[in-house]
Amino acid sequence: MGAFIISMKRFPASFLCLLLLVSSSTAQKTVPKSPAKLPSQKRFEIRVNPFLDLYFYVHKLRSSDQTRPSIDGLAEAIEASRQTPLYQPLIDLRIFNCKNASEAERAFSLLPETFTTRQGEVVPLRENAIQLASKLAKIEKPFTDTIWPQHRRSIEAAAATIAQKLAPKQEEFFQ
Repeated sequence: MGAFIISMKRFPASFLCLLLLVSSSTAQKTVPKSPAKLPSQKRFEIRVNPFLDLYFYVHKLRSSDQTRPSIDGLAEAIEASRQTPLYQPLIDLRIFNCKNASEAERAFSLLPETFTTRQGEVVPLRENAIQLASKLAKIEKPFTDTIWPQHRRSIEAAAATIAQKLAPKQEEFFQ
């Protein structure tokens, strides 16, 4: 009985919660299928993309002491990456559909004109990102010819490990 005593001050909020619970329980006319009865759906998707590897490789090199490969234009691409916040194009997600630097240039042309950093600095995001894509275009072929083959082998080995160890358990992970 004590559980049903509601003070007048809390009545509207409590009543609203109760009403929402009742309406949501009566609104569910269909019984959801159990996870075992759901159609098999591939949940892990691994994409192997040389351009994305180049994009992240250049961003990695911008803050690394690693010896840089001898590729004409790499230093300029690294400098351009320093002018573009790494996370903003990632939040936008368009970069993940780009197969090459020219597609990235088109995608980056749709970014907001400016971006305010956490420190309050306003940076010309669109202009800097397009400049980065332009610099990546100049090194895309040498990267693909020299560095990408080793990176591809590493990525494919990691993908095989994921497929072997995690894919069989994907339903368990997503329940």
